[in-house]
Amino acid sequence: MEESKAKNLYLRISILIPFLMSMFCTFSLGSLAMVMALVKETRVEWNVTLIMVGIAMGSMTIAMAISGLFAAFSIDRISKKPVAIVGGLITGFGFLLLAYSWSWEIYFLAVVLTGVGNGMVAPVIFALISDATPQEKRASNYGLFFLFGLAGTIYVIVFFLPAMMNEKNWEGPYTLFGIYIVILALLIIFAKLPSRGQKDHAVQELIEIEGIPYEYAIHIGDLKEIMKRKSNRYLIFNFADAVPAGVNTFLIFWLVEEHHLELSAALGMFVIIVFFAFLTPVFWGIYTDHLQKTAEDETLKIKICIFLLIVSSPLGFIAVLIPWDASGITDPFGIFLLPGFVIVFILLIVIFLFAPGIRPIWQSAISEVNLPEQRTTSYQIAIFVDQLGIALGTLVAGFIIVWFAPNGYIVAFGFSALMGFANIITWLLALRYYREDKLNVENILAQRAKGLKEKNLQK
Repeated sequence: MEESKAKNLYLRISILIPFLMSMFCTFSLGSLAMVMALVKETRVEWNVTLIMVGIAMGSMTIAMAISGLFAAFSIDRISKKPVAIVGGLITGFGFLLLAYSWSWEIYFLAVVLTGVGNGMVAPVIFALISDATPQEKRASNYGLFFLFGLAGTIYVIVFFLPAMMNEKNWEGPYTLFGIYIVILALLIIFAKLPSRGQKDHAVQELIEIEGIPYEYAIHIGDLKEIMKRKSNRYLIFNFADAVPAGVNTFLIFWLVEEHHLELSAALGMFVIIVFFAFLTPVFWGIYTDHLQKTAEDETLKIKICIFLLIVSSPLGFIAVLIPWDASGITDPFGIFLLPGFVIVFILLIVIFLFAPGIRPIWQSAISEVNLPEQRTTSYQIAIFVDQLGIALGTLVAGFIIVWFAPNGYIVAFGFSALMGFANIITWLLALRYYREDKLNVENILAQRAKGLKEKNLQK
């Protein structure tokens, strides 16, 4: 009995380590948009422009997308552990290089390097949740993972933001991030992670009780099979939903340069928005799984995502059209006396109460229309397409803001809203084929379970 408890504790700690590593990886990477504003202000000799910021962030995203593809295939072909270790070490050393960059060229290299490492870590987490969670709890657990990001937000508010505001310093916090990540990556060497497909109902009993391994692994030829599922085509090759995220890279610049908001107040808004962006997926993930328990509709998850898109898509463009000017206001609370700012602030909060809820539901949905040994690769192909969409949004928005000045931000956020509506159409197309593909995967797993059991009896 005691041995069983010790084993379960060891498994839980083992699963926790990659999550903690990912927390520091993803949040510190996500805060780069905030840091870029400080780099532009404090490294005057680097002559940083918005176009340079767009190129750097876009290049990082592309590097993340490419490394993620290789990492995902390695996870489905081999295992999660080596990918997690290598990805963590690259990310950690990348953050250390960010902290000690002596020129824009080195800083640019460090930004790209952190993208490479983070691209490897992200699919590990997707696979880990899929392998450790039964189908009826996946949206909840994908949503709960965002709580690790929320913990990172609190860490930033307590340690990171004061250093940035008081000393214009990002080097110290990024040094700590790098050290944390390297240590956690090394600890994964001793971790025991769940095996592939361990919580899928059709094969769970074979793996966990009878000890029969799920011996299927991905092959290059499986990529064609993945694309045969029509819902996959729309869930994977949908980059329209990612373009607005790229445009949002310039949110702080819009607040500071267009509306003359103090940088401290803009960064405070950024932290509040990020707080909601991490908390919202938890609610929508749990709520969706709760509804799915009693609903007979196999397409419920897709319909909820369409609802969230319809609510959130137009609000960003509306916000950018509302006039307000914070010139001369140094008191962070004084800006709430501006009616225009209050309306914009409420609109931004509403956006981040709905839009981030799509992510965990989508992750759960894509796991249901793919076999265990194909899930991470399918997911990462989708992430690759999304990251190209983010890069496109960042690059295009950077040029639009400069070319269409003084109305550049209006045009950029208008472009973002247009892509949001295009995204709704893509989800409607996925809705048409989702039920059929989900049932097909369940049938294949049931047949495999039967075959694995018969093969084991013959031994």
